[in-house]
Amino acid sequence: MPLVHHLRGGPLVDWITTHCPHLSEAAEATVQAAQAASTVRPARRWPREHYAMVGAIVGQRLADAIEPAPPYPALYGAVLCSALDMAAAGHLACQYPTHRHTQWSQEQRAAGVHLRPTPTGWWQILPAPTTSGHEDTETLLVRLLEQHRRAVCRLPLGQLADPSTEARLVPLYQLLQQLEAIYRGSTRLDALQQVATTGVVPVDQRVREDVLQILPHNQRALQQIRALAGGSADKERLGFAAPVLEPGWAEADLLVGPHPRGGYTLLDVKTVTTVDFPRVREWLIQTLAYALLDSTDRWQISRVGLWLPRQGLLVGWQLTELAATPGSNLTALRQQFTQLAAAVSAEFRL
Repeated sequence: MPLVHHLRGGPLVDWITTHCPHLSEAAEATVQAAQAASTVRPARRWPREHYAMVGAIVGQRLADAIEPAPPYPALYGAVLCSALDMAAAGHLACQYPTHRHTQWSQEQRAAGVHLRPTPTGWWQILPAPTTSGHEDTETLLVRLLEQHRRAVCRLPLGQLADPSTEARLVPLYQLLQQLEAIYRGSTRLDALQQVATTGVVPVDQRVREDVLQILPHNQRALQQIRALAGGSADKERLGFAAPVLEPGWAEADLLVGPHPRGGYTLLDVKTVTTVDFPRVREWLIQTLAYALLDSTDRWQISRVGLWLPRQGLLVGWQLTELAATPGSNLTALRQQFTQLAAAVSAEFRL
């Protein structure tokens, strides 16, 4: 069970609310900022699946604007639905800009989807696969994944592309989200089977229109992201997409930086129309939990925040503003929380 399921109540939430005394203030300030912002809303209320797909597409597109990295969850999903094997996923991952400049061995390339760049060096989160070949069993699906890789190589860092390019990208991002859903536990393969047969990703026009309204609403937020990452125009990345805190248990959305004053900002991306106190409080608890799990300081997290694309809003705080009590020490707090989280996880496995 992922960490997020333990953050709806119980000892981890109790610990965070006790040791993060300014959590409610931060949540209230975020609600007020969201209410003052202009919100992109669909013309009418659509089913929940619409909002989930739009949010997933927008989140991945913004992640690609921060770091031109492999879409790790989608590649895992492609393996689970037998579109390609793990070694093939690794070789494809090593063709993305973040990975291709490194001189990997064949074994490392086979494990490419498990290799993650971090502020403190490369981290292989899982062992290399035992399979050595990389036969593609669903050629049309793999060709579409290759299209995404080629597109990412050309996309501007920290910016959006021109409107026509963004429109052409939507089907590829929808495919990534369909594959990621398999990785997250979905058993619905009908849409993927259609894509594998035809090589075409059918996109609901309402989804396309919603995505293409939300993305340009985030031009100012992207400027803020560039500032959080030091503002340099010659960077290879503005941070890290899908930073893993604990393999298979805790994976965040974005890490942006390094900040001019040092450290990185951990961001949770929520593409929602309704921003209220209970939801924001829950999001902040999740983001703080991820930041506190970094007990070895692998990701050098000094700030946490929320990115609300429908509102075009970015908010953040120094980690010590939220996760500190009088006389406490952030390193000690991280160790305490990590120990508690490990105990909760172990109890669940038993």
